[in-house]
Amino acid sequence: MDCNSLTAITIPDSVTGIGNDAFSYCESLTSINVNENNKNYCSVDGILFNKDKTALIQYPQGKTDTSYAIPDSVTTIGDSAFHRCNSLKSITIPDGVTTIDKWAFYRCSGLTGMTIPDSVTTINDSAFEYCSSLIDITIPDNVTAIGVRTFLHCKSLTGVTIPNSVTSIGHYAFDSCPMLKDVYYNGTETQWKAIAVAKYNEPLLKAKVHFAIADTTPDTYEISTLTPTDTGVTFTVTTKETVSGKQAVMVACYDENGVCTCLKQQEIIASAEAQDISVNIDKTNVKTIKAFIWNGIDYMMPASEPKILELQ
Repeated sequence: MDCNSLTAITIPDSVTGIGNDAFSYCESLTSINVNENNKNYCSVDGILFNKDKTALIQYPQGKTDTSYAIPDSVTTIGDSAFHRCNSLKSITIPDGVTTIDKWAFYRCSGLTGMTIPDSVTTINDSAFEYCSSLIDITIPDNVTAIGVRTFLHCKSLTGVTIPNSVTSIGHYAFDSCPMLKDVYYNGTETQWKAIAVAKYNEPLLKAKVHFAIADTTPDTYEISTLTPTDTGVTFTVTTKETVSGKQAVMVACYDENGVCTCLKQQEIIASAEAQDISVNIDKTNVKTIKAFIWNGIDYMMPASEPKILELQ
């Protein structure tokens, strides 16, 4: 604390422990050097690691490089490891990293984006707090919780991708993110609603959520008949069980060479009763008509085997 003029430091071989945030406010620090005989710590290019280089402890704030690739040996990015490293615009995290500790990238105001590998299972509190230039971020598939204040005051954040492995989102995790408009969720709406979202996450809750999987039960409807008419086809849709999401019938027409010549979609009205649905199509040069249930309106997921009608 209050070591603004410190530009370099050498850690002797006698040091056995360094506390969290030991160099967090050393704004001019460009190099941390460690005596080669120290049994607990080492440094590479002025960056502090534990002895076996599995934990990155401190990247000096005063370094002016705009990019940095974390060594492949690292599995943990320590508390406040990149605290206020404002010059960095990009940081490459290797596949072996499993933990991003508290305040790891706190106030990295130049950081615009980052790819977090799937090896990461833990992102602790305030990890990206005040990363004011961060535009978008993808949470890895193995993360189960987004901690308290993780993306607080990320004022440029417009989009976030969240896996369906996440079960909780902490207080203020996305507070003061005024540009957040889109959330891409790798699951269903039902799964999304089951996440325990703590208070003060209004930007997240107001954003548009794009679901990767339609929230419907497969085979909830079936097509029992498919009949040609003068203007197209009529089919009877019967309900097999109650559904909560949207479904549709897709009608595809094929010529004698098997080339699709038209594609029509008709939404199914949720009902426990059988319903007749008509679709107008141009049957010129049509040899085969296939109709099948489409799971959801936006996700383009077939949910039944096609009903096939061969025209003479």
